[in-house]
Amino acid sequence: MNERITCPPSHKHGETLNCYKRHLCGCDDCRANARQYADRVRRMKAYGRWVDPFTDAAPVREHIIYLRSCGMGWKRIADTAGVAPAVVSRLLYGESNEGRRGQAVKRIRVETAEAIMALEATIAVTPDTCLVDARSTRRRLQALGCNGWSQSRIGTMLGRTPSRFNAVVHSHLVTAKTHREVAALFEQLWNVQAPNVTWREQNSYARTTRYAREHGWLPALAWDDIDTDPTPPAADELTDAQADVDEVRVEQAVAGIPSTLTQAERRLVIERLHGLGYSDRNIAPLADCTDRTVLRIREELGLESTYDGYTEAAA
Repeated sequence: MNERITCPPSHKHGETLNCYKRHLCGCDDCRANARQYADRVRRMKAYGRWVDPFTDAAPVREHIIYLRSCGMGWKRIADTAGVAPAVVSRLLYGESNEGRRGQAVKRIRVETAEAIMALEATIAVTPDTCLVDARSTRRRLQALGCNGWSQSRIGTMLGRTPSRFNAVVHSHLVTAKTHREVAALFEQLWNVQAPNVTWREQNSYARTTRYAREHGWLPALAWDDIDTDPTPPAADELTDAQADVDEVRVEQAVAGIPSTLTQAERRLVIERLHGLGYSDRNIAPLADCTDRTVLRIREELGLESTYDGYTEAAA
């Protein structure tokens, strides 16, 4: 059985349960505070008003282990979740104080558990040096190539030498930092044609776009989600299931009620919302797709762009 000790005077004796429960402090103040807390819990349970502020720590520990397997260090996990690093350390390695050293933490505060469990192993929180799949990075670079942006020009904008950037283009893995830098540049240039004024620019533009065509590179609008689509969607090759249109789902989406839409239904929703004066940006959440997908489908349907200011005023 663990023996109780007396914590240093600088600890918050009698103010919290930390000294009594974690440090096993046996001073009069800590013991009195623990008794008062136990009495209050019994009363609240008797009145049916007790809400347990703690929850099982095991699922949280497993989630931390998963996040670490994705490249996140435990300190980064704590910082991103907004909790004290010591909390994550105890969950992983057990208690550190004398008398309970190494013992697994069994319970954790609900708000702390929710903050950690809410973390996802997305590229946004992956450490800069962690290697990630380069597929979506290549797709973005190829889409920029379709707009005439040469690899040497993109490399210069990213601060890469030709040899280093060539390795990025042909690698199956890139660092998370490189992925984020390419994604940020892509957001700026995905619908912008490369300069094509001087003879040098014209030569570079023609050479790059020709190379893109010969190698079957796809423009940005070919993808609904450039990160996750296994293949680009074919708008003119609808399956029988996709060709069926449920008018109820279409009307629900137009009315702002979330609905799961087939490709054919999404095209109808976009067409009808466009007719009501909605912009691509406002149509996207109602059609359950990205702005870029709305733009692609709208161009396939031959619909002109709607002015955002008009849309916002109409809404």
